[in-house]
Amino acid sequence: WLQPYFLPCEERASQVALRRLAEKKLWPPLLFGSAVMSWYEHIGRTICFVVCKNHRFWEWLIKILTRTSGVDIVVRDLTRHTHHSAWHTMHNVICGGARAQDRNLEALAAAGVPVRVVHGDADQVVPVECSSRHLKSKLPHAELRIVGGRDHRTVVFGREEELAQELRAFWSGCEKAGCAG
Repeated sequence: WLQPYFLPCEERASQVALRRLAEKKLWPPLLFGSAVMSWYEHIGRTICFVVCKNHRFWEWLIKILTRTSGVDIVVRDLTRHTHHSAWHTMHNVICGGARAQDRNLEALAAAGVPVRVVHGDADQVVPVECSSRHLKSKLPHAELRIVGGRDHRTVVFGREEELAQELRAFWSGCEKAGCAG
């Protein structure tokens, strides 16, 4: 769903993904967080442990600071992982997934499965070139929809109805065309 794809090279795929998606940067905060979680395992695991073990406190604090009665579902999901699952989920998406992508994409192409990629043009987590250049090189017939003014999260959240309509139309078109799958 949100898996980044980079062209294969001589280096280990996980190292390429780490360098591209978790650059060692201090700013913006999202990239700094990705770098710490990806490159400094002990610090990342400690942060996951502190956040996840104390999720009720963090949720309470966020409610107080934002003066709201609830916590955003993404924040709630993030804080309620166990430290072990939070670390492994993040690390496996970047490192583990990178190793398997070529086989998966080749299987999709060989099966003739229709693919639509929806990517926000303001995504700072996964560069647009992962979809526009790298993924399209493996799946040239994939439909690519770049959504203006949307980032990694808001390409879905805040436009659920629009996205659902786009997907229904895509699937309906596939059924009429007799696509595989």
